[in-house]
Amino acid sequence: MRVEAIGKSKVVSNSADYSKAELRSMDMARKNLQNAVYSIELDSEVNYQHLLNRKDSISRNIESIAKRYEVSDVIYVNENVVESTVFLDMHELLRPYLIERSGVEGRVPTPKRSEHSGIIIDARSLDFTPIVLPTIHTQSTKDWLSVENFSSYTAQSRFPFMYATDATNPAVISKVGRNPALFMADSTSFDTLTVHSLDKPITESERKAIMGNGRVVILLSNEP
Repeated sequence: MRVEAIGKSKVVSNSADYSKAELRSMDMARKNLQNAVYSIELDSEVNYQHLLNRKDSISRNIESIAKRYEVSDVIYVNENVVESTVFLDMHELLRPYLIERSGVEGRVPTPKRSEHSGIIIDARSLDFTPIVLPTIHTQSTKDWLSVENFSSYTAQSRFPFMYATDATNPAVISKVGRNPALFMADSTSFDTLTVHSLDKPITESERKAIMGNGRVVILLSNEP
């Protein structure tokens, strides 16, 4: 998962100005990327600005990583306009905080007789804005899935949740495996979804392993 931003610049005079236009478009893209990063919401109480305001090792680490943007494209829309695209790896940016928030220490083993390899939540019928660390309730259980059930070991390499629009996407299959349990989202309020099962109930040991290893995908109607 990454944060992208685009910047554009006009070629003001002649061919000698092309390199300057490229630099101007990259600078504009960098500023737009910074704005995009500052708009990141982690949950209902924490956003990117809150992390920076901590003034500790995590905030300093995040500030340092935020400066390491990469350029993915520099193209000429036409002979008068150049467009640059820059990006940041969102997991690398937030990894220190994810590890801090994760409530489970070490690796989480998968049960030997596990029927379900992951969880897919269909939220395509709801107006749900994707957030980094959502909380999933069922009708009977609050905080059924959350970062507090996520392993700090797994947090080093991935997010606990992934967003997608198509369950057949290879990245989705890689995240949840070949036999995910299916759930339908019934309602939402900012950073929470309330869901019900469309499948066989998953066991408590399956739930712990799936959430602990970050094998949860939320389907949205539009690309996040």
